[in-house]
Amino acid sequence: MRLVLGVFDAVNRRDIEAVLGAYSPDAQMVTLTSAFLQGRGYEGHDGIRDYFSSMADVWQDLTLSPEEATDLDGHVLVRGHWRSRGRGSGAEVDAPAAWLFTVESGQISNSRAFRDVDEALAALAAGHPAEEDSRPGPTLPSHPPTTS
Repeated sequence: MRLVLGVFDAVNRRDIEAVLGAYSPDAQMVTLTSAFLQGRGYEGHDGIRDYFSSMADVWQDLTLSPEEATDLDGHVLVRGHWRSRGRGSGAEVDAPAAWLFTVESGQISNSRAFRDVDEALAALAAGHPAEEDSRPGPTLPSHPPTTS
């Protein structure tokens, strides 16, 4: 549990090395906005580096706030909020979220963000905790942030 909660702190500090230390080299990470804005998640340490780069391009501010974490036998479910302000547009997002992490051999092998806990639990029950799906992404302001 400490490993997973440490990732939230590291992301909020923009400490990529701490995040990479928590994830296995071949980990998969799907964020709330990755599928919506880019049509994909992030693969491995190179993908996580791409996440940090794209995050800086898209968001002026981004804060992930874990509020409750539950150990689910090899998975950690975190309920919380994400808050952001778009770079360029200034559009603000303050939305609930849930994150589901798979931990294997002391490292995160998969993580995926969801709009809520029910969506995360449904993915886990279906046996697909980290796979992207075809459902639309989170509801964002009508004028999403620009990357110019």
